[in-house]
Amino acid sequence: MWLWFVLGGLLIGIAWALKFTLDWPLLIPIIATAVVVVAVATIGVLKWYFALRAAKKLQEVIEKQGTQQALNARPERRAEIQELRKQLLGGLDALKKSRLGRGGKRGGAALYTMPWYMIIGPPGAGKTTALTHSGLVFPYGSSTGPGGGGGVRGVGGTRNCDWWFTNEAILLDTAGRYTTEQDDREEWVSFLNFLKKYRPKRPINGVIIAISISELIDANEMQIEAIAKKLRSRIDEVAGQLHLVLPVYLLFTKVDLIAGFSEFFGDLKKSDRSKCWGSTIKLELPKNEPGRIFGAEFDVLVKQLHARGLKRLTMEQRREVREKLYQFPLEFTGLKKNLADLIATTFQPNTMQGTPIFRGFYFTSGTQEGRPMDRVLERMSAAMGIRSQAQNPYQQTPYQQNPYQQNPYGAQHPYQQPPQQPVVESKSYFLHDLFMNIIFPDGDIAVRSAVEERRQLFMKIAIAGATFALAAILALPGLTSYSNNKSFLAESDKCARSAAKLDWGPDMGEASDSIHQLDCLLDQLKQQEKFESEGVPLTMGWGMFVANKVERPSLKVYASQMVTGFANPTKRALEDRLRASTGKDFLGDWIALRQYLMLGKIDEKNDHLDVEWATGRFTASWASILKKGGSSASEGELKVLARPHVRYYFELLKEGRITNIELDGELISKARASLQATGIEQRYYDLLVRWLEDERIDDANDPTYDNLVFSPLDLPRSFQSRPNEVLRTYLSKSYLADKTNYKKIMGPYTAKGYAAVLLQMQNAEGLLRGEAWVVPMTSDETSANIPQWVAKVKDRYEQTYITQWLEFFADIKMKVPTSPVEAIDIYRMISEGPTPFSQLMARLQENTQFKEGEDPLADQEQANTAKFFARIDRYKKIVAPTADLENLGKRTDKIPAKFKATVEWGLGSGGDVKGHKYTDSIVKDLKNTVIKAKDSKGENFFLGDLREEIEAARASSEQLLNGCDATCVEILKPMLLDPLTVGDRPTLGNPTPQSVGPNAPPKKGISPNQTKLPKLPPGFKP
Repeated sequence: MWLWFVLGGLLIGIAWALKFTLDWPLLIPIIATAVVVVAVATIGVLKWYFALRAAKKLQEVIEKQGTQQALNARPERRAEIQELRKQLLGGLDALKKSRLGRGGKRGGAALYTMPWYMIIGPPGAGKTTALTHSGLVFPYGSSTGPGGGGGVRGVGGTRNCDWWFTNEAILLDTAGRYTTEQDDREEWVSFLNFLKKYRPKRPINGVIIAISISELIDANEMQIEAIAKKLRSRIDEVAGQLHLVLPVYLLFTKVDLIAGFSEFFGDLKKSDRSKCWGSTIKLELPKNEPGRIFGAEFDVLVKQLHARGLKRLTMEQRREVREKLYQFPLEFTGLKKNLADLIATTFQPNTMQGTPIFRGFYFTSGTQEGRPMDRVLERMSAAMGIRSQAQNPYQQTPYQQNPYQQNPYGAQHPYQQPPQQPVVESKSYFLHDLFMNIIFPDGDIAVRSAVEERRQLFMKIAIAGATFALAAILALPGLTSYSNNKSFLAESDKCARSAAKLDWGPDMGEASDSIHQLDCLLDQLKQQEKFESEGVPLTMGWGMFVANKVERPSLKVYASQMVTGFANPTKRALEDRLRASTGKDFLGDWIALRQYLMLGKIDEKNDHLDVEWATGRFTASWASILKKGGSSASEGELKVLARPHVRYYFELLKEGRITNIELDGELISKARASLQATGIEQRYYDLLVRWLEDERIDDANDPTYDNLVFSPLDLPRSFQSRPNEVLRTYLSKSYLADKTNYKKIMGPYTAKGYAAVLLQMQNAEGLLRGEAWVVPMTSDETSANIPQWVAKVKDRYEQTYITQWLEFFADIKMKVPTSPVEAIDIYRMISEGPTPFSQLMARLQENTQFKEGEDPLADQEQANTAKFFARIDRYKKIVAPTADLENLGKRTDKIPAKFKATVEWGLGSGGDVKGHKYTDSIVKDLKNTVIKAKDSKGENFFLGDLREEIEAARASSEQLLNGCDATCVEILKPMLLDPLTVGDRPTLGNPTPQSVGPNAPPKKGISPNQTKLPKLPPGFKP
C-alpha cells in the first residue's frame, strides 16, 4: 500500500509544481490533490475489504469442514471433535479481536494478510517441542493442546495439524501425521485449494522441515535417501497443490543429543541462546548443487566451532568438561556427509514441477532430555579394540538407536551399562531469532512454480489481451470521438475564416467562387442541425461532443455574409422595381411587393414567410444580379449554386435564428397605395385567375412550358401524331409574323386551369385575407361584397376563356397548295391517319366539354400541384368557403354550350356520324384525282387544270357546314375550305389564287349551281 502513497504523493507534487511552473489556476492542483487522495483512499479501502472478505471466506471453509467432520464422526468421538472445533474457532475469533502481525493487521484481515508457514517432519522430530520452547508469543492456545499450550488441534481438512497463532505468523504443524485415508486426504487437498483461492498471492509463505539429528547420525545412504525422498514428496505435495516454489527452512532438532553439546554451549547466556545457529543460503546462488553449497556453509560452521572450542578449552578447568569441549566439534563434523546427502536429495532439481528453494539449514535444541551419543569415540574405540564405557561393543539396543524410545522390556539389557550422564538444566537453544529474524521476515520469498508461472503468464497475456481489446473497444470510440470533434472544430474554423474574408463588392471576382466558399460553412451549419434533430452520433459522443460550441459563431459569420452578398442586393433590386411601378401591371407589382416583404419582419413569428416560394423567387433574382455583375458562369449554374444558400437563409428567418433586414417603410406604403388604387375586379381577377398563369413547379426557373403547373396549350402541342409534318400544313399566323411564338391558350383557360380557378373562387375570401399582409383589403372588400366581386370575375373569366379558344382557332392558317405535288401532300395530311383536324377537335372537347365528376387536377403529378394545394389548404384554414362562394366555384354551361356544336360536328355525338368523316372522303377523292391527272399529263399538268374538281370538292365541304352555328362555322370553315383553293405558282400560265376559289369566275358553260356534289350519306345531320 505504501507504493500507492508514494505514487499519490508524487502525482500531487507534480500537480502543484505545474501550477507554479505553468501558472495554472489554483483550482486545478486542488482538484488533482482531492482526486489522488480519494483514489488512494479508495484503493486502501478496497484492499482492506477484499482482505476481510477473503479471510471471512477462509474461516467459513474451516468451520464448514469442522461441522462436516463432526457429522461424519462416530458418535463416541463427536464430543471430542466438537470440542476441538470449538477451540479452533475460539482461536480464530481471538485473532479477529486482536491486532497482530506486521503492520498491526486487525481481525479477519490478519487471517488473510499474515504469513502462513507449514511445519513438516517425521514423528518424534521435536516440532512441537521446538515451537513450545522457541520463545514465540502465542496469544491464544489450548491448555490441552500440543505441548500443553500454544497450539490448537485442527478439524476437518486440518484434523491432522495443529494451529499455532503467533503475533507474527500462523504456523500449521502437520505433527508428522500424514494420513493415507482417502477422506482425510480429500479434505486436506480441499483445504489447500481453499487456501489457494482465498490467499491467491501466497497461500503458504514457506515450509519448515524439522528432523531430529538422532535419525541422521547413524543412518546409512539408503536410509538418508528414503528420509529425503519422503520429505521431498511432502514438500512437492503442498507446492504442487498450491502451484508454488516455496522457501524451505531445514531445522535439525535435538542437536543436544550430539555428545558434548550441552557442555560446549553451556556458558551461553539466554540472549545468546536465542540467536540462530546455522546458515541462510543466498537466493542468487545456483540451485543445481545444494549438497555442495551445504558443504561449504557447514565447513564455515565447523571452523567457528573449533575456534570457540579452543577458546573454551583455555578457560575450562574441569577435565570431564574439557573432554566434551574437545569431543563436540569432532562429533558435529562427523554429521557432514549424511546431512549433505540428505540436502542434495531433498533439494534435487526438478525442471518439470519446480525445485523448492533451499533457504537455509539450522541446528536447534528445545530441551536436553535424551542421552548424548558418542558416535565418533565409539567408532574410534571399536577401531582400536577398546570397549566403550557406554555399552557392549557387540550390540546396540533399540533405545540406543532412538534415545526417545524406552526399553520395551522395562529392564536393563544384560550387556547394557547404565547411562552415566550429568543432570543438565533444560534450556532452549537457537530457536527464537530463527523464527523472528529469518523465517518470518522471509514471508515474500515464495514464488509460483514454473508451470504456474507459465499458466499465470498465459493468463496474464490473455487478460492483458482481453484488457487491451476492451480498452481499445472503450478507448477507440473516445479517441474517434475526440478526433472527429477536433476535425469538425478545425473544419468549422477554417470555413468560417474563409467565409469571413469574402468581398461582395465590385471587386468580388468570380461570383461562383464566392458561393463555393460559403458552401463549406453551410455544410457545417447543416451538420449542426442534424446533430440537434437526430442526436449526437456515436462517433462524436462519449461525453466529448463540443461541436455545438462553434454553432453560434459560425451562424453569425454566415448570416453576415448572406446579408451582405444576397439580402441587400436583392432588396435594392426589388426596391428599384417597386419605384418604377406605374400601376398598370397589378399582378407583377403585387408579386414584387410580396417578395420584398419576405425579406423583412412580416410578423412576430414570420408566419407569412413562404420558404419554398421565397427560395425559388430569390434564387432567380440573386442569380440574375450575380450574372449582371459579370459572372462568367451561366445563370442556370448560378441558380444551382445559390439555391441551397437562399433556402437556408429563409429557413433561418422562419425559425427566428437570425434577424430580418430593415425595409423601406415609406416605399412599402406607396406601393400598397398604388396597388389598392387598382380596381377591385381587376385585382381579384389577377389574384384568382392570372396568378395561376405564373404558378411554377420550380419558382427559381423561368415559366417555361415544362415548369408551369398549368401549362399553356399551343398549336404544336395540340398534335400528338406527326406534329412536325402537320405544322407544314397547319400554320400559325403569330408564328408567321415573328417566327418565334405560337398563339397560346394560357394555363387558366385549360381544363386543369379551369378546375384550379374554380377552386380558388371557392376559397376566394381565404385567399384575399390570407394575402392581405401584402396589400391590405379596402373597406369595400367585406365578406358580403366579396362574392359579388368574385361573380363578376367569373363572368369575365368565362368570357375570356371562350375568347382564348376562338382566337386560338382564328390564328390557324391552312396552307394553300400551289402545285400538284403540294396538293397531294396537303390532301394526304388532312385526310389520312389520325387527322390533325380530329386531334384539334379532341383538344377542344377536353378543354370545353367538361364531364361531370371528372377532376382534371387529379391527372396532374402530385409533386407538381403540391404547393398549389398547400396554399388552398392554408386559405381554407383562414376562412372556410361560404355557400355563395361554393356556388361560384361550380361549373357552368356557358363554355361547353359555346363549343358544343363544333365538337359534335368534328367528333360526332351519340349515334350521329361525324361530319369530318365526309370531308375526309371528299379530300381523299380529290387527292386521287390529282394523282391520276399528274400521272397522265406529267410535267405539263398544272393544278389549275382541275378547277372544276377542286370547286366541286370545296362546294361539297361547305355544304356539310350547313346547319352549324356561327361558332362552328367560324372555327371550321377556314380549316376545311382553305386547302381546297389553288394558290400562285412562280411560272407563267399558273392560275392566280383568285382564279380558283369562291370568288373565281365560273367556267364557260358551267355555273356554281351546276357543280356536281357528292351524295350525302343517310344519318348525317349538318
